Amino acid sequence: MLHAARVEHPPLIEQIPLLAGLSSHAHAAVAEDVKLKSVGRGTVLHSQGMPAQTVLYLMSGQIKQTICSVAGHEMVIELAFPGDMLGLAQVFSSGAPTSRAETLEESTIVEIGRDGLERAMELDVGLARRVVGALADHGASLVRDIASLKGDSSCKRALEFMQRCGRRIERADGALSLDLPIPKQLMAARIGLSPETLSRVFRDMIEGGLIEISGRQITLTARCRSLLASPEWASIVPEPIIEPLAPQRASS
Repeated sequence: MLHAARVEHPPLIEQIPLLAGLSSHAHAAVAEDVKLKSVGRGTVLHSQGMPAQTVLYLMSGQIKQTICSVAGHEMVIELAFPGDMLGLAQVFSSGAPTSRAETLEESTIVEIGRDGLERAMELDVGLARRVVGALADHGASLVRDIASLKGDSSCKRALEFMQRCGRRIERADGALSLDLPIPKQLMAARIGLSPETLSRVFRDMIEGGLIEISGRQITLTARCRSLLASPEWASIVPEPIIEPLAPQRASS
C-alpha cells in the first residue's frame, strides 16, 4: 500500500544535497513537484521500458535497480541506501529507461518531478551544474564497475563492495568489522557473481586468514587491510575470475 503527500515544509528539500541552497524562485518551482512517499517492500518505483518522470531520493529503506533480460533473468546493477538518489539519468535520457527500481524493504522516498526540476534548473544555474555533475559522477561510477568486473579478482570485488556499503566498526587490533545491510545472495548479484562463487570466495578468504564471518557481520583482519593497501595483494589473488553476471534471479 502506498501513501503520498505533497511536501510543503522547506527543510525537507534542504535535506536533499542536490536541492540544498536553491534560490527562492527555484525552491518554489521544485517544491510544487515534490512528494514524500512511504512504500512497502516490493514496490516498483520505475519500470523497465516505461518513461521515468521522477527522480528518487531515498530517506530510509533500500532499493535495488535491475535489468531483466527477455528470458526473465535479473541482473542487479545498483543498490540504493538512505541518502542515495536514483533516476537522474533515466529522467533526462532521450530513450526509455532500461532498468527497474524496486524497494527491498519498507522505504521512505522523496519523488522529485521532472517538470519541477527542469523549471528550477532554468531559474538556478547552480542547480543545473550540480545535475550535470551528478550525471557525470554516475557515468564514471558505471565505468569503474565495468572495469572492476573485467579486471579485478572476485575476492577484491567482494572486499571493495563490502567496504563501500557495510556499516564500519573499527577495532583496536586494526581489523575492520562490517555489518552488511543486504543478504549475501543479493551482494553476489550486485558484483556479478553466482552465490556459489561468492561462497567459495568467502571460504578461501577465511582459510587465508583475511576475513571472519558471523551472520551478516564480516570482519576484515588487520592482515587483510594491510595487504589490500600493498602490491603484495596481486601475489595472493594473481588472476581475475571472469564470469558472466549471475543469470539467476536475485533473492530480495
